[in-house]
Amino acid sequence: MKHTYLKSWKAIIEIITGTILTAAAFGLVIIPKGFAAAGVTGFAKVLVNIIPAPLSAAVLAINGILLLLGLIFVGKKFVTKTVGVSIMFPVVLELFLRCPVNCENVNTVTCIAIGGVMLGAGAGLILRSGASSGGFDIFAVILYRRLGLPIANVLNLCDAAVILTQFFMETPFNVICGIIVVTISARIAGMAVSLKLYRQWSKPAVSI
Repeated sequence: MKHTYLKSWKAIIEIITGTILTAAAFGLVIIPKGFAAAGVTGFAKVLVNIIPAPLSAAVLAINGILLLLGLIFVGKKFVTKTVGVSIMFPVVLELFLRCPVNCENVNTVTCIAIGGVMLGAGAGLILRSGASSGGFDIFAVILYRRLGLPIANVLNLCDAAVILTQFFMETPFNVICGIIVVTISARIAGMAVSLKLYRQWSKPAVSI
């Protein structure tokens, strides 16, 4: 019982820390520097250029729609694993966007490295906890359950479409910077998840 309790608290801490790191990556680095952004945040960034609204509010609205679709097409059990992050992320993002200190005037190469590492570490912690960051993950799971489309392929296509759309609102340089950030973050997130799997597999077997 104690082990289960500690494991639950560890997962909660990983989810909270991961959400804060991903929100910081967007709110302190990616958005202030004008880098192209992937995922729901990138999609929201495109929308707020068409419909005047706070970025965090657009993210919350999109996540809400996706959660509703997930509830309808996938089920309550899946949605409960993602609703916390889906609500917490735009709230924390708004706080970071209002922060008087960000990377707007920092060297671009440094910002790419910082943004990629924070975004990847945050996503990795959320995945390590067994949760999901929501967003297009929900859309990908729906298409997998209904049409059998591979989740990774759907996510990659969504991110590619969102980033390509930003070619019309950002400079090619900022789009390339955004792609590099996403590439670094994917690598860091993969390392974080692989590390957890390695630790699990390397535990000695318990004989009874």
